Amino acid sequence: MNNERLGHILLKQGSIAREELDFCLSVQKNNGRQRLGQLLCHYNFTDELSVAKAVACQVGWRVFEGEYVADEATVNLLGVDFLNQHQCFPLRTDQGVVFVVSRTHDTQTTDLIIKTLNHPSSFCVGLQKQLRKALEGLTTHRKTISMDENQSSVGQDGLTQWLENCLNQAVIQSASDIHIEPSQKVIEIRFRIDGVLNHFETLPLKHLPRLVNINFHKSDVTISDFGHFHDARFLHQYLNHTMDIRVSHIPSVHGSALVLRLLDKSRAALELSELGYSPGIWALIQEGLRKPDGMVLVVGPTGCGKTTTLYAILNHLKSIDCKILTVEDPVEIQLPLMTQVQINEKREISFSSSVRAFLRHDPDIILIGEIRDQSTAQEALRAAMTGHQVFSTLHTNRSLDAILRLHDLGLPYLHMADHISMIIAQRLIRKLCPVCKQKQQEVFIAQGCPLCRHGFKGQTVVAEVLLVDDAASELIAHGDVLGLKKRFKEGAYPGMAEDARRLVNEGITSVEEVQRILG
Repeated sequence: MNNERLGHILLKQGSIAREELDFCLSVQKNNGRQRLGQLLCHYNFTDELSVAKAVACQVGWRVFEGEYVADEATVNLLGVDFLNQHQCFPLRTDQGVVFVVSRTHDTQTTDLIIKTLNHPSSFCVGLQKQLRKALEGLTTHRKTISMDENQSSVGQDGLTQWLENCLNQAVIQSASDIHIEPSQKVIEIRFRIDGVLNHFETLPLKHLPRLVNINFHKSDVTISDFGHFHDARFLHQYLNHTMDIRVSHIPSVHGSALVLRLLDKSRAALELSELGYSPGIWALIQEGLRKPDGMVLVVGPTGCGKTTTLYAILNHLKSIDCKILTVEDPVEIQLPLMTQVQINEKREISFSSSVRAFLRHDPDIILIGEIRDQSTAQEALRAAMTGHQVFSTLHTNRSLDAILRLHDLGLPYLHMADHISMIIAQRLIRKLCPVCKQKQQEVFIAQGCPLCRHGFKGQTVVAEVLLVDDAASELIAHGDVLGLKKRFKEGAYPGMAEDARRLVNEGITSVEEVQRILG
């Protein structure tokens, strides 16, 4: 056992700076509910692995970084509720059962495990994020959701519970959206998983008004107002997830149609390096972010991960000496060391009005959730022209389309040439299942197995980056988008098709999937 304090170990390791440690100690003093390691990770001053290594140094254990494979007999003996409550995972190894824990200070839990199993046990330190994910996987595989085998027998009184179960299943299956669509005969329920719609089940059409009203009640929409468009939201709890459910309602010819978008409010912003960019594109993004001012745009269709990328960028840039202001609709993830503003049109808090106010609030970095109109585009450009880094999104297909779109919104080509520093265009593309994918000639194809969905499991990003250098700036100044397109074809800038070929050649995705996404 090493009695040296965690902060001192991290300082000696070079994982944190003295000012970062002092800042977190001050926060801890005024809000003692969080441990120092959690605070340092929360503020992005260090990573979980560095903290885990420092903790392991303190207690004399090793750090576990491998694959979480549960010892079933121990799981059955202790129960998943016990494992979740005490945040410990029984790992099956060649040397017997090893418990992965993140709360090394919780000696009551380790003593209880030893007493329950009636023999000495081995322990190691796990990364909190990985441990939590492993426990969630363990729980969801054992959690049975009671739904009547005869789907049409769901009664009016059971619809509230049915919706809860439906939301839980969507979380378990990592769905991004639930589509509730009336047809001539039934209500069709589909989940969007990895960008593709999949059938979940059907319900009798007679349940539609009641089901829609349950959603309206949850999201504070006027009951039985089926004839209008509605955009609303409510919260749903599942395990340790707090899901923000965004409700979209449209009156179709067969009745109310709903789409429920699932946003995990408990998730942390990803690291930029975790998003899956190729080394070449990642290097260009890093170069673009080093510019002290100018506008950075992330573009693509709905659901392509634009917001996730922006959050990762802010997570990468934030520090004690940097003032970051954001205006979003909605605020999907609350991040430390920045001030986030939620759009509220009733109170005249819009994107454009927020940016005008931000300029009087001494920011270094401004994030605008989306450029939707002329006034927001003009305010974003003005902020970039006055020495700020400005980040935002646009709904355009490619980086070149973004320039045309901004010009349509009234921005002069010459001003864009001087003050746009980088445009990232991206899509999300399904990854081949690593277990069942098969090589056919020079590429891999999808097969399908019990561990995946039709041969695919998870998504990664396919992207292109227009880093505005002198040549690109000259072309933009003259509105010569065709000239920029030619430079993409010549390989001066990495294009999306080139990035997709890399993913195929590396066996990450298939030719058919690339054609589905890019055409």
